[in-house]
Amino acid sequence: MPSTSAIAASLPITGLTLSIGTAGSPDSLSIVANQEEYNQAMKSTVVMVTNVGDQFVRRQPTIVDPGEPTFKVFWIPEEVSHRNSADAGTVTAGLRYLMIKRLLRQVVVNYPSDPNGNAPSDSFEAFVTSFGLTGKVAGVFEAQVTMGISDQAPSFC
Repeated sequence: MPSTSAIAASLPITGLTLSIGTAGSPDSLSIVANQEEYNQAMKSTVVMVTNVGDQFVRRQPTIVDPGEPTFKVFWIPEEVSHRNSADAGTVTAGLRYLMIKRLLRQVVVNYPSDPNGNAPSDSFEAFVTSFGLTGKVAGVFEAQVTMGISDQAPSFC
């Protein structure tokens, strides 16, 4: 019996987009430009529930922590999705501005479509909690961004 998914053997990252919402009503989403990579690790808080009669340790997952999504962008100082500036109509504030002002925003991660045409997405509210720049000789500027999800009803595909 094969162990490969009936849908596909893999899903290329090409086509992934991360969008951040404006503060307007209705909310408008803007794609973060020049994204290089994306990471998100979910976990549960685990409590030891071992009884005195148990021979082995028991663990019980309690609250789900949706994680702190991190991503890198090839940073351009005046790129509207990167810079330190407020919302401009249907364009969301830049990543630096969102961190400095501690603004909670809607975030949507759109995954590439699979061979069957399914285009799943994650949606949650989050703060930009970290924005770090790196640059070196013979390289380009990169920003490492961390988001803190703060949402009681996130949607994950």
